[in-house]
Amino acid sequence: MMPNLGGGYAAIGASQTRRKATIQREAAIEIDFSTWGIPPDATILSLYMTPIASEPEHPPLRPLFLHSNVLPVTSIPPKIWIYGSSIANHAVPASSEVQFFVFWLPAGTAAIPPSHLMEAARKYSAHKHDEVVLPAHVAFESALGPPVLSAIRAFCSVEKAKEFLDHGATLYHQLNVLVPMICHITGAPRLQDSILSLLNRLRTLRNEIAHDGHLRTPLTQDNAAEFLTASVFGYRYALLLQSSIGNAIQTGRLPQR
Repeated sequence: MMPNLGGGYAAIGASQTRRKATIQREAAIEIDFSTWGIPPDATILSLYMTPIASEPEHPPLRPLFLHSNVLPVTSIPPKIWIYGSSIANHAVPASSEVQFFVFWLPAGTAAIPPSHLMEAARKYSAHKHDEVVLPAHVAFESALGPPVLSAIRAFCSVEKAKEFLDHGATLYHQLNVLVPMICHITGAPRLQDSILSLLNRLRTLRNEIAHDGHLRTPLTQDNAAEFLTASVFGYRYALLLQSSIGNAIQTGRLPQR
């Protein structure tokens, strides 16, 4: 099955750059992504290469990604080497055009989602739908914790707030009880019911994997897309909630300790 070209990366706000380059038979060329308008410090999430046949009767050269003795499976460097291989086929041309699709995120903490969210996008793009659940859930849960902790700290010590979240208020209670209370106090908008329902379902699926080692019912592509999108909304919402809590403390709607 072909990868879902960029679908998961688009969900987390990645940019897409398309360029063509010419490779030579049994030779390597260097590609510097900065010459394609991609910042040198960008996080390159994925790279797709499609060789283009110049004549129907002759197959194109195959672009091979050259790397060191360690395969860069989680990141792609800003400069790469591509080798034009004939794959033992002597009828190939001396050169071929290759269409490149590069998905990337700009540098900066505000622009880069957490690594778990990027991993969920990778799993979705690779059609590993069930494997979207864990990283998508962790991305949202880890994002929701800090703003909820900030709000509770307004009423008790840091130690008591952390103990309450660790041993009392589970993610279910944080999402369905504490967050609506925080929204009421700070004036932050509440999550839409449709997103809230998906995040609760995502938590249930995470528990299935934790207890059974796998999902009881495999996810479809549409299911995985919904959960990935819900995780992105949840992550962005947590950032909004943190900002609203900060404003509420400054204006006195929440006490400052």
